[in-house]
Amino acid sequence: MKKLLKRVRGLFSRGKLETEMAEEMRLHLERRVEENIASGMTPEEARYAALRKFGGVEQAKEVAREQRGFAWLEQAGQDVRFGLRGLAKAPGFAVVVILTLALGIGATTAIFTLLNALMLRALPVAEPGRLVQVQSLNGDESFSYVTFQRFRDQARTLAGIAILQRGFDKRGMIASGMGGTEAESVNAQAVSGSTFGVLGVPAALGRPLTVEDDAPGKAQPVAVLSHAYWQRRFGGDAGVLGKTVQIDGVLLTIVGVMREGFAGFHVGVPVDLWWPMELYPELEKNPNASGRLASEGWEWALLVGRLKPAVTREQAAAELQTIFFRQRSDHARRATKFTEKERADFLARTIELVPAGNGFAALRKRLMQPLAVLSWIVGLVLLIACANVAGLLLARGAARERELAVRAALGAGRGRIARQLITESLLLAVLGGGAGLVVAQWGTAFLKRYLLDHPHGMLDLSPDLRMLGFAGGMSVLTGVVFGLVPALRLSRGALHVSTKAAAGGRSRLNQALVVTQIALSVAILALAGLFVRSLQKLKAVDLGFRPEKVVRFVLEFGRGYDAQQRGDVHRRVLEAVEALPQVRSATVSGAGLFGGDGFGIRFGVEGYVPKPGEDLRALVVVAGPAFFETLGIPLRVGRG
Repeated sequence: MKKLLKRVRGLFSRGKLETEMAEEMRLHLERRVEENIASGMTPEEARYAALRKFGGVEQAKEVAREQRGFAWLEQAGQDVRFGLRGLAKAPGFAVVVILTLALGIGATTAIFTLLNALMLRALPVAEPGRLVQVQSLNGDESFSYVTFQRFRDQARTLAGIAILQRGFDKRGMIASGMGGTEAESVNAQAVSGSTFGVLGVPAALGRPLTVEDDAPGKAQPVAVLSHAYWQRRFGGDAGVLGKTVQIDGVLLTIVGVMREGFAGFHVGVPVDLWWPMELYPELEKNPNASGRLASEGWEWALLVGRLKPAVTREQAAAELQTIFFRQRSDHARRATKFTEKERADFLARTIELVPAGNGFAALRKRLMQPLAVLSWIVGLVLLIACANVAGLLLARGAARERELAVRAALGAGRGRIARQLITESLLLAVLGGGAGLVVAQWGTAFLKRYLLDHPHGMLDLSPDLRMLGFAGGMSVLTGVVFGLVPALRLSRGALHVSTKAAAGGRSRLNQALVVTQIALSVAILALAGLFVRSLQKLKAVDLGFRPEKVVRFVLEFGRGYDAQQRGDVHRRVLEAVEALPQVRSATVSGAGLFGGDGFGIRFGVEGYVPKPGEDLRALVVVAGPAFFETLGIPLRVGRG
């Protein structure tokens, strides 16, 4: 411990210790000189003999420095300072290498950032390991409100369970008391009062929804805003609490704002506002009522639970399976329209609990294939960058042969020279990694824009420690990859600078690097050519309509509008749009452009008898006049 403390002191008191060491050596030499003079030598002979007896002063200083501090740390510092001076003397070389590495490391980090957000980041909730989602073995996530009630009242392995409307409603909202009554659409999600307690998410302002807010028959007309929506719509005004918003004619009092970073449990567009499930317009609380959303046969919501301490997912799933089967058996006995097969399928549904994860399972499934292709491509780009930089280092090393040979002649071993060269490589890699973080931000924004359906969705692509650690690790690994072989080659060449073997070996290495670069570049160019050709073919595909200069917009109505009123609004808006001088044609559709109503309508064809089991269905688009003319869809026969 005494030696260790002395070494640590040596790191922070270098100047003082150097002075003490020089003074001690001076006094030692002077004493030897005095002894030699006393023995009859001249002063010159006495000093020469003292120096010869003492040995090399600088060598003695080096031995003392190794004893008093951490030699490898001091040498590393010297190598870094020497490397920085060398790069400052060759700025063109440094810039080329750093930009080359920035491209490779940045592209790789951008892909990892997206994978990190999709697969590694947990929900921003308390103890995410105990949070589970209820689903079936086949991956079905939807359950009925009655199932939630049974689990809530009977499950003993869960500390709590919550029901969340699957997705959200685009609902018309009017914010009052905020200096205006501008109407807009909001992403409103109905949740049970237990939701925020189960998730373990505190409010940044005010409070979240509570069980009392969602009490049957006593539900409070309150709402909680997301942090992003609070900032966007209300400018982050702390006085928003107590203000009211009107949604579909229902007046809600704002009681809280959730913390930054939490925008709901679903992937896609973030939730703007949460309100009590008991206020959900179509939900009737009586399990035996005819309300569609409250019926046992209508499964429309997500269930999220929190395990009790020391309870496993398997134990909780077994308990929920028992409750679930008992509930469905009761429903099957009461149901009169079930066939035997439908009854068996209804009872065969098996419960499982999965980690709540980060809610991006569907998005992961859709993006894994393109991300795998992009990973291979950026991996090849990084290898090409390493080969390029290795070649540049060898070329620069050829100009440093004299310097390296002099260092070897002065006593530097091959390992010391190699360590210096690898330090310079790592220094370049770290600088390239720093520039790569900027490239990664650009690349991430590009991926977010072109791979995701909702560029401003819930996917959090902000830098975190995991991403920074990956970028740092890639920088170090890259520095070792492109720096190790040149360092070993040049350090050996420094000891045998004039031999033909070294020159021949370096030539073979250069040739190998050139062959590697060409091979990787041809692969990249082939992939790029295929990609461009695919894009050209996609652009040449006949879509069946002309999308140029077609503008689509949606009218969203609150629940206070009946069918007659909606029809009147549509007609008035259509007439106003048709009257605009910039509009050539306009129409109206009940289901977007081509999506249909999503369920399909059974139809028959005169003179055709369907085959056994054949179900004739068609998706239907309810369209107004000039639909085909507006979209540029040619008619083969007849009229629109």
